Amino acid sequence: MPGFDAIVVGGGAVGTSALFHLTRRGAKRVLLLERLEGYGRGATGIWGSLVRMFYEKLPITEWATHAVPFYDKFEEHVG
Repeated sequence: MPGFDAIVVGGGAVGTSALFHLTRRGAKRVLLLERLEGYGRGATGIWGSLVRMFYEKLPITEWATHAVPFYDKFEEHVG
């Protein structure tokens, strides 16, 4: 089996961010290891750090709202 450019452990907020940035910087073979099915399901994902339903400040809520379409098509963005 050929090697990987990187191996990311955990599919929560940090892991999926690392995966995204690695692929944007040209990594072609990146392995994401997550014990739960799907993206954003790791420890940080369970606690809602990717896109959550409540923020204390309106501008942050607006920024998060703009991120939802990206996460809906996350696999299309990162391959």
